[in-house]
Amino acid sequence: MECESPSIPYVVKDNEVLELDYGFEMDNVEEVKNMSSKIGFHKFQIYPDPTYLSFDDKNCIKNFRSDYLTILGKNLDYASEMDIFVRIGTEHCVITSISRSQLTCRPPASQPSAMILPGAFYKGNLPEVIVEVGSKLKFTIGWLRYTED
Repeated sequence: MECESPSIPYVVKDNEVLELDYGFEMDNVEEVKNMSSKIGFHKFQIYPDPTYLSFDDKNCIKNFRSDYLTILGKNLDYASEMDIFVRIGTEHCVITSISRSQLTCRPPASQPSAMILPGAFYKGNLPEVIVEVGSKLKFTIGWLRYTED
């Protein structure tokens, strides 16, 4: 069974963890109504949402010439690496490390094609860098221009 985190009417502040009781309503089965009170189960923990910053380069276009791409932000390491997806145009950027304030990934060796989406804003044929966290959070970081040394 897979359950998404519920919406809560509370903003979790930086460096704060909100702990909630949880359970399930399943055919009046009493044993699953308050799971957090059972031995071996913990309270449901909610952390602040991450914030990813746009590239601070001119027009949010980053000239890329190394092996790794670093994206800055806040509260980045609360999410599991398997819940984070970094896309550069039509290809994937493989995450190599995450800390509280930065995510580093390894982009494809050559510049990927731009992803053509209805209603999207384009900067020529440059691929857009997008970070997705879970199924609900999506951050547009900017565009990447591969350059040679």
